[in-house]
Amino acid sequence: MTHVSGSRFIMRFLGSLFLRRLFRTREVCRALGAQQRVCQLPRQHRSLSVYSSYTETCPFRPRPPLSRALHAFQNELTSLVEGYLLEGSEVNDEVRGRQMQLLSMMLADMSEATDVLVRKLNCETKLTPKELYRLAVSVFRARESVGGDVLPIAAALFQQAGQEGETNSLYTFAQLLRTGQGVETDLVRAADLLSQLAMKGHPYAQFALGGMYYAGSGLEQNFTRAYSLYKVASQNYVAEAFNVLGSMYQHGQGVPEDLEKAVEHYRSGADLGDPLAHMSLASSYTHGRGVTQSYERAFHHHLQASESGLPVALYNVGGHYFAGKGVELSFKKAVEYYQQAADMGFAPAQVNLGNMYYSGLGVLKSRQRAKELYQAAADSDNNARLLLEELEMEEKGGDGTSKS
Repeated sequence: MTHVSGSRFIMRFLGSLFLRRLFRTREVCRALGAQQRVCQLPRQHRSLSVYSSYTETCPFRPRPPLSRALHAFQNELTSLVEGYLLEGSEVNDEVRGRQMQLLSMMLADMSEATDVLVRKLNCETKLTPKELYRLAVSVFRARESVGGDVLPIAAALFQQAGQEGETNSLYTFAQLLRTGQGVETDLVRAADLLSQLAMKGHPYAQFALGGMYYAGSGLEQNFTRAYSLYKVASQNYVAEAFNVLGSMYQHGQGVPEDLEKAVEHYRSGADLGDPLAHMSLASSYTHGRGVTQSYERAFHHHLQASESGLPVALYNVGGHYFAGKGVELSFKKAVEYYQQAADMGFAPAQVNLGNMYYSGLGVLKSRQRAKELYQAAADSDNNARLLLEELEMEEKGGDGTSKS
């Protein structure tokens, strides 16, 4: 099959938002000298007709009066989207004007942000599927600043562009159906759209559909079909597919268990820059699965994974430095990496960093700072709650009474 490529932004976005978060494995890998972390690997059909034209008369749609809050929201959204549309080397002022005109008309009645509305309004703006898709991507990006209220607009635009033949847009709409973003969750319909795209050679659809078969989400669980789809996706250069294939060989899912083949697939994914494949290789070297045990190689792959900003990878690099496994022991470097993961809200790193402040390892001793870190992690980490209670008891003299 041939590799299907999309715009650089949407594939980067889909890779991070949709693909890497599809799956979770059963395996829990113990971090070196510290807490535990969960290795993330594999998770996740109704037909949709394709519209090639629309002949209804363009309706006149009067604008309702806007509240001040809604007016401010629409102004901010419009400004953001226009800025995104100005990015890149293929900026066309005339096309951008029609894209903004369509967005403005949709904002006039957000309660009807559907593909039907897009078709009606686009008979005036006459945007091509590719131009609709670019507008959809820009609206979707704006959610990070203005919130999820824009998602129905983005979903309607993705759906219409997809129905008119823009395959990456239809893929994105299928993922929105799967995750319930801007539309009601519909796993059956999502799986059907992904199947259509997978048969046409869309590599990310092949990967996502494999995930749905793997997890039995919207489809009957079938490891054999999942494996076949992941294999084709890997041949179409979806880096994340290699990691999942490696996991299936490691656990004997859909294929005979083979630790050496697992490592071979992890290496292929790591060579393409997938941080989760680096994490899997690190785990293999830590435990000597399919390779000779080597903390030095495990540290190398954790370090490679950490360069992507993956919190658990930063945390595990800190664990190497804390325990002196595979690298020279350095509490100062451990603090540096724990701090980066803690700043991203990773509770085990907050706990370990709190312990280092409590004991004065690599930092000036500070029970107040330790308490703040335990408090930050307490909502999601039972160990943090216990350490916080213990510290508060110590502050009260150990018997529940305040120290004088």
